Amino acid sequence: MSAASDEALVERIARGDQTALQALYARHSVRIFRFVVRLLRDEGRAEDIVSEVFIDVWKSAARFEARSAVGTWLLTIARNKA
Repeated sequence: MSAASDEALVERIARGDQTALQALYARHSVRIFRFVVRLLRDEGRAEDIVSEVFIDVWKSAARFEARSAVGTWLLTIARNKA
């Protein structure tokens, strides 16, 4: 069985699927962390922002309109928080 697409995971998160959130986190957290560390040069704050990004995803997944890739959406949230 192939892995679910990012878009499918976001749809499942919007329905309250915590397993989908964990899968999305596993797939994207390191990339987001590295991105934020490059912006802030503060690993502790970057860790906090990664957590905040996925809290926002949990709260706002139903509003994701797929105008961009999920990864881009996540990085945009991270950049705005940084």
